[in-house]
Amino acid sequence: MNVPFCIPGLDTRAVLVAFLLALFCGCFTPPVVTKVKIIEPRPSEQFINLSSEEVTAEMKRLQKLLLDTATTSASSTDQRPSRQEIITDLFELSVHLNNPDPDYQQAYAYAATLYRISKTRKLYYLNWERVLKTQVRLRAERDSLENAFQKDSKKSRSLAYVVRLREKQIDSLKVVIEEQKEKLEKLKKLDLTMEKQRSTIQ
Repeated sequence: MNVPFCIPGLDTRAVLVAFLLALFCGCFTPPVVTKVKIIEPRPSEQFINLSSEEVTAEMKRLQKLLLDTATTSASSTDQRPSRQEIITDLFELSVHLNNPDPDYQQAYAYAATLYRISKTRKLYYLNWERVLKTQVRLRAERDSLENAFQKDSKKSRSLAYVVRLREKQIDSLKVVIEEQKEKLEKLKKLDLTMEKQRSTIQ
């Protein structure tokens, strides 16, 4: 019996098994693993050379952009930075050395948000949270001490004013007392004169 496509010396069963194995393996190819893009903070070096005015202007722009992202939904063709990128930039600018009016309470809020949503830099933002929390507490204590000092200074100034006023009153009284002494001396002399006159009349 002739077998079609038969090659002399070749085991047809082995060929069939190899064919089935190749077919089986081809049907179960490993799934393609797609990498998930993790958005992490962009390098802060982009802000190093900003002046105080530029830091303020950039923060205002980013705050407006953050507000826009909260009120509008992003589309697939949207070229705007993500919410995490904006918050990251705002955080970097909040603690920038050239920030003329640093809001450490807001910076703490940004760090807390980034710690919650970050995938790989949690320890970095956790450390910043702790530092900023301490900074906020120390600033509150400083403001409290400054307010107390200002109140004490006002009291001291008021007290000094009262002291000066009393000194002026005392000086005026001294003048009055001296005038009264002079009048008393005159009265004594007048009394002596009248006494002499009465004695001569008698």
